[in-house]
Amino acid sequence: MELEVAQVVSKVTVHDFVLDYCDRMEWAPGKMDDSLYWAVGQGAGIYVGTLNEQPITGVAIFQHNESYAFIGLYFCEEQHRGKSYGLKTWRVARASLNPDINLVLDAVPSAVSLYEREGFKRAWTSSFYALSTKTIVQEYSKHPAILLRKREVCTVPANTVDFQKLKSYVENVIGIAFARSDFLNLWITLPSHTALAALNESQDVVGFGVIRETITLDKNGYRLGPLLADSGDIARILLYTLAKDVCPKQKFIIAAPAEINPEANRIVTELNTDCVEEGVNIRMYTKADPPIIAAKYFSVFSGNIVG
Repeated sequence: MELEVAQVVSKVTVHDFVLDYCDRMEWAPGKMDDSLYWAVGQGAGIYVGTLNEQPITGVAIFQHNESYAFIGLYFCEEQHRGKSYGLKTWRVARASLNPDINLVLDAVPSAVSLYEREGFKRAWTSSFYALSTKTIVQEYSKHPAILLRKREVCTVPANTVDFQKLKSYVENVIGIAFARSDFLNLWITLPSHTALAALNESQDVVGFGVIRETITLDKNGYRLGPLLADSGDIARILLYTLAKDVCPKQKFIIAAPAEINPEANRIVTELNTDCVEEGVNIRMYTKADPPIIAAKYFSVFSGNIVG
């Protein structure tokens, strides 16, 4: 039997196969990430390769606008690797897009050479850390800079802020525009997400942070992403405020782009004295890097949906 590759239209397949695989691989997907997959862009989608009526491969291409698409969820069941099934699935999915679009992905180091052969170029690195919420609260509850800045900055639920202001702030920092606003709207309103915006005295957005429950909350805790802020102290305020709302026995998984933002590196060092990386991703593009404001980028959105 040959591998049959098709775009997925069944939400059951996405939840029961794609998210289940991500969980088995300990990628710690968000509890309701499958709700987000249907709210991204106007092109591509999730593709699954089936062999003998059993799904064995997957890849997703989320097109956020006419010139930018993110590739995630690329996998092949272990017993079927080495037979080009994953590559066939990849190429069918990629063929659904305009060849001139800028494709972006986060690659594990061992896969970089594969993606380079497919036309991707290295950009920058993000590192994963598991941070204790208890440590965050203890370290930052009396942090002098945070106490000072809290007089100037307030945090509020993100869904209470003028949506266009929030959207403009996010798009400006990460360097891409969302063609569909329902994606960002879901990101700040899903019941498994806690989203905060930081406002200055003029009520301008100066920071944005979201945590979301992982699919196995007891094992993986929460994912932080994005964490965007005009300064390190505002990032700390958001991080501290988010941590206070989470059970102190839990943890955050943060993907900090420390290579391009030294202040992000200082934060994870403050909160994890050993500063042990749990993993590394290499951001790669097929075209020019988007105009990211690196100094405001403290944690990426998601390595499967936006980056």
